[in-house]
Amino acid sequence: MVHIFANGQILESGGPEIATRLEETGYSAWVEEEQRAAPTIAARPVVDDPFFSDGLL
Repeated sequence: MVHIFANGQILESGGPEIATRLEETGYSAWVEEEQRAAPTIAARPVVDDPFFSDGLL
């Protein structure tokens, strides 16, 4: 089973033919131009954890 994910959503699911199509066309067959330019992952804030201790640092 192959799933095409973009912007946090499953756009299509299928068998090996989906993987072949993805290799041939990239995500352009599923995602519009403006979506390709948009950031997909929000940056996580850095949190100072007083309980975290790593002896290797």
